Amino acid sequence: MLAAKQAGLRRLLSDIGAFSWLIWPAFALRGYQLGPARAVVAAVRGDVPQREFVLIFSRQSGKDELLAQVLAYLLVLYQRTGGSIVVTLPTLRPQAVIARDRLVERLNAPRLQALGVRARVRDGFIVQVGKASVHFLSGAPTANARGKTASLLLVGNESQDIEPDRWDSVFAPMGASTDAVGLWLGTPWMADTLLSRQRRLLSHWRLLTANGGPMWCRGERFQASCHPTAGMSSDRWRNLGRNIRSSGPSTN
Repeated sequence: MLAAKQAGLRRLLSDIGAFSWLIWPAFALRGYQLGPARAVVAAVRGDVPQREFVLIFSRQSGKDELLAQVLAYLLVLYQRTGGSIVVTLPTLRPQAVIARDRLVERLNAPRLQALGVRARVRDGFIVQVGKASVHFLSGAPTANARGKTASLLLVGNESQDIEPDRWDSVFAPMGASTDAVGLWLGTPWMADTLLSRQRRLLSHWRLLTANGGPMWCRGERFQASCHPTAGMSSDRWRNLGRNIRSSGPSTN
C-alpha cells in the first residue's frame, strides 16, 4: 500500500499543472497562473537556468493562490530530501497568518492526505512536510527576522510594501549562500518600491515571450520576467512562453 501511494505521488509530481487539477479541482490553477508556476518550479528543480522572477498581478487575480500551490507542491516534492523556503510579507498579522493558513489548508486536502502527506505547523509560522519547510516572516522594520536560510526559494510577497533597504540587509542574505531562486510578487504602486526595483533590474535582460523576442511576457493578469542564460534553446523558451501567455478569466 505504501509503495503504491509513493508511486502515485511521484506521478503527480511530474507536473504542477496536473498536481493542481487532481489535488485541488475546485482551486485548480488557470492558464495564466500555470506558466509562472511551472517556470518557478522548473527553476527550483534546476531544470532551467534562470534564478529570479517578478510576477505582477492585479488585485484579486489569483496571486496568493498561485503562491500557496507552488509552496505546497515544493513541500511535497522535497519532503524526503529536505529543503527550506522563506516567505516574507509586509506584516506577520494578518498577512503572514493568512498565507500560512491558506498553505496549511491546501496541504490538508483529502487527496493529499490519502497519499500519506502530513503537514504540521511549528513555532506558529513554520509549515513542515517531512524534511521540507516554509518559514513565514514579517518584513516590517521592527520585526526580528534574521537568521533564516532559504535553500530552495526566497519569496517576497506583496513586495511593493517591503522596504528595499530592509530586504537587502535582512532577507536577501538568506538565499545568497545557497543560490536559492528569488521570487517577488505584488501589485505595483510607485516606482520606488522593492517590486518596481526588481522589475527594473530584470528588464534589461532578454525576457520570455511567446515569440522569443526581448520584451515582457504578458498574461491576462500579470507580467512575469525570467532571466534565461546561454544553453536554453529558443524553442524551449517559446514553449514556456506559450504556457505563460495562455490566459483565461479568473474567479480566484
